Amino acid sequence: MLVLLRHGQSTLNRGGRLLGITNPSLSDLGASQAKLCGSLDKDAHTIISSPLSRAYQSATFAFPNRAISTDSRWTEINYGSYEGKKLSDIPPLDLEKWMSDPDFQPPSGESLQEVQRRVTQALDDLLELAASETVIVVSHVTPIKAAVAVALGVDMRISWHMRLSLSSATTLAATGNQYSLVGFNDVSHLGDLAIT
Repeated sequence: MLVLLRHGQSTLNRGGRLLGITNPSLSDLGASQAKLCGSLDKDAHTIISSPLSRAYQSATFAFPNRAISTDSRWTEINYGSYEGKKLSDIPPLDLEKWMSDPDFQPPSGESLQEVQRRVTQALDDLLELAASETVIVVSHVTPIKAAVAVALGVDMRISWHMRLSLSSATTLAATGNQYSLVGFNDVSHLGDLAIT
């Protein structure tokens, strides 16, 4: 089983801006959200995190005193010149192209297809392990959506039709040579701290 956790709220998540490789810390609320993710441990032997602070801090709050490795393939998308902007700030023709073409690349940034390629490699490397034990990966919106797209056998245009809450859990079952989607955007462990 592969459990994909989105990080808790960061100090910059509150404004609805695109937050890719910018590296803020968790807010106080984000730290509290992350601590509640510890209930999802399910005897996981392997815990992996994006190296970005908001994900790694979430992993350490959720799973204190546990070994946590990092894998840059689970890093958030590089939004390039769109970093820090709201979707409403992006020129309409660019936004239309971005939403219809997974190979569209923001200036100096990364395409959705590039994210899906690196996440696919990471998933392939975890397939055998996730078939025999629970693996937890603490990551970000775009890589988690990419993993769901891989499990469903679709391209990244689907990412525009998914909403992923802070500190939510998405679960993929690893069987044979593929993943299947078991659960998506579960925030039941967060109680009153869920932001949907």
